[in-house]
Amino acid sequence: MLQIKRMLNTTRKNTCSHKILRKRVIFLVFILSFYTIGLFSNSLHIYITTAQEDNQQQQQNVMPPILDGIINPQEYDVENNISDNFVVYVSIVNQFAYFGLIGKTDGWISIGFEPESENTAMKGADIILGWVSENQSTYIVDAYADDVYDHKSDTELGGTFDIIAWNGKEVNGITTIEFVRLLNTTDQYDKAIPEGGTMFVMWAVGPNSADNAEDDHAADDQFRGFYTISLESGVEAPPPTEPKPKIDGGTFLLLHSVIGFLIGVFLYVFVYFPTVAIFARKDLQELIVKRKIREYPRVIEKPRVLESHSRD
Repeated sequence: MLQIKRMLNTTRKNTCSHKILRKRVIFLVFILSFYTIGLFSNSLHIYITTAQEDNQQQQQNVMPPILDGIINPQEYDVENNISDNFVVYVSIVNQFAYFGLIGKTDGWISIGFEPESENTAMKGADIILGWVSENQSTYIVDAYADDVYDHKSDTELGGTFDIIAWNGKEVNGITTIEFVRLLNTTDQYDKAIPEGGTMFVMWAVGPNSADNAEDDHAADDQFRGFYTISLESGVEAPPPTEPKPKIDGGTFLLLHSVIGFLIGVFLYVFVYFPTVAIFARKDLQELIVKRKIREYPRVIEKPRVLESHSRD
């Protein structure tokens, strides 16, 4: 009987110890799980924040040209020296195309995007024509060449005026026109401008004092022609003076995900699985002990009779 009581007490102590151990393991798994989730959430937040900061930094670094009629060195990304009488500057910023035109005249200057061919003159070209008046007011026309030697404004043809902003100056017989428009205006009389590569254009310089869109250009080929301009950036960013190693958001997220996975594997292999095995073994032993107790025969202790011995 005493042996059975000892077995019961031992079983109760083991059961109590198992419950305490189980609670501690569950608490440890709970804490480490929250730590893993915290790592993942933090890394995801850092990844998103880093991507947003990089995007904002890129937008801050890309400064569009200032449309003031003055073209400064490196203000535009690309410089196309078409001839001694005409220069085209280009910058593509987001979905906008910035152009700067310089012509040796105090009359009008123009550029036409994608005419059909050199053999058909100006036909099919999306033409931008501008000039500066004597009082330094800048005028610009958004037109389309519907014929070999004729063009009309987009609005006259049923289209839309799609020049967003423009400006110009005329100094010492040199006319400068700057303007900006969308890469793709969706107007049927405008040609879509690609974000990079090249583009076939026609160009022309009007005679001096031709301050309107009606005066013809000079017949000399030095004042008109066709050219394939470059739209690619011609200015390379300078290398950083003090390069610093940096882990980008994607690498940071991947690193913390791997750490979380390894922590999970560690918990399963070295904590969860052994604990379950221990609990299973202890529960089996407890079940065996209880079964033995139920099967053990009852023993009724009878009072012991003291026998007296008398001396004869």
